[in-house]
Parts: sequence; C-alpha cells; structure tokens
Amino acid sequence: MQTSSKLSKDEILENLKLVSWDIPFSKEQLYSLMIGEVNTIQGFTRHQLYAKIVNSFNWHKVRKMIPDDRLKEALSDPVIISLFPRSLREKYKNVRGLL
Repeated sequence: MQTSSKLSKDEILENLKLVSWDIPFSKEQLYSLMIGEVNTIQGFTRHQLYAKIVNSFNWHKVRKMIPDDRLKEALSDPVIISLFPRSLREKYKNVRGLL
C-alpha cells in the first residue's frame, strides 16, 4: 500500500472488482462512475455503487477509496438507507455527522 492516505488507482480497481461480482460492468467503468466522470452506467447509479462499497468495506478503506470531494455523497441518505444491517446505517449516519 502506498504511504499516502488514499489508495492507488490500481488498488481501488482491485477493490472494485471485489464488490462488482454480481453486476455486469468492468472495474474501469465503475471507477469512472465512482470518481464522477460518468453519472450512471446503463441505469446503475453512483449511489448504488457507493452502497456496495460502504456495505463491503470498513470506514478506513471506504475513506481511502472514495475521493474526498465525493465522501458526503457516498454517505447521503439514498446510500445510507440501502445499507444492511440497520446498525450499519446508524454507524454511517454518525460518521456523516462528523464530516
């Protein structure tokens, strides 16, 4: 892992591969969606991707993957209400309050 607080693009792509096993998009397409280069991929939204990321990884990894200028969007209500279990929703509501 690199010494900076963010993961490298290659590390992010590998993590996106882990959360995309059930969707038909490449990790490169998902990366473009995550950083805001595109708004959707055939109806799959950035909020849906953020929900998959937040559901799959701990907060430290989420922070290292998602660009700083996208973190509030990644913890927006549409993302948080789709998290499971309920305790995870509460956790990320609290984290959002600290941003």
